[in-house]
Amino acid sequence: MTKISVVIPVYNVEQYLRECLDSVITQTYKNLEIILVNDGSTDSSGRICNEYARKDDRIKVYHKKNGGASDSRNFGLEKVTGDLVTFIDSDDWVVNDYIEILYNEQVKTDADIVIGNYLKYDESDGKFYYYVLDEDFVVEEVDSIEAVVRQSAWKHNTSAFIILVGKLFKKEIFNNIHYPVGKIFEDDFTTHKLLFKSKKTVLVNGNYYFYRTRENSVMTSGFTLKRCYDLVDMINEKLADIVLYGGDLHDARNRAYKLLDDYKNLLEYNCLTYDPIYKNILQKKELYELGNEKNK
Repeated sequence: MTKISVVIPVYNVEQYLRECLDSVITQTYKNLEIILVNDGSTDSSGRICNEYARKDDRIKVYHKKNGGASDSRNFGLEKVTGDLVTFIDSDDWVVNDYIEILYNEQVKTDADIVIGNYLKYDESDGKFYYYVLDEDFVVEEVDSIEAVVRQSAWKHNTSAFIILVGKLFKKEIFNNIHYPVGKIFEDDFTTHKLLFKSKKTVLVNGNYYFYRTRENSVMTSGFTLKRCYDLVDMINEKLADIVLYGGDLHDARNRAYKLLDDYKNLLEYNCLTYDPIYKNILQKKELYELGNEKNK
């Protein structure tokens, strides 16, 4: 029975951590290595990790200085001893056969990546939002270029192809790939690299992962200049990677333009048009528009 490593970065989630861990330790697939990376939590999260480790010997707890989500993921990957690995955010939870479902497809197909879809739980209104209905269920192989295209255009939820969670990976696919420490949009920076590297990617289009949203609107509380700078860096790197791979830029360009336009509006809304990043975004939008004119 293949050992599967479950990496869970933990930071100040005392209110949600037990629900997350309970959903992992009760998985129908039992041969697990559960790696909890406590990223310098200042609440009781670290103590909760230790408590669960005492009652389940599959759990390994690592306490480290705060370094952010990417640093915790990289740290967790270094500790993995399983041949397969999945990531779960510590404020989310999964159905009890989540790992078994993805693993069974991995065994059938020898896929490097198995992607499951997710449903969103919005804490602000207490509602669940489904991207996949029963009639939408499908298991399909998706080639690398198509998988990256679906990061920008897919009717069932483009984020399923972007976010790290909700997937089962062969550990070896992470060789030479690390998450960008200190950057926002870490999944957008990284997941396409894994998809390009994958020799076989399989989608299991069902609702297995509960993704909790806790943040307020970026318009009112989450917007920063750093977010703008990181967005532009991410777009530059991602488009360059797609060009190097020989992929289709059409949908990625369109998504980049939409993001740039959104952040231009946010800079204007927050009276930050004096910052150089504003002109940078305007210049990139102009390039997109000139390209569209040229290719008409």
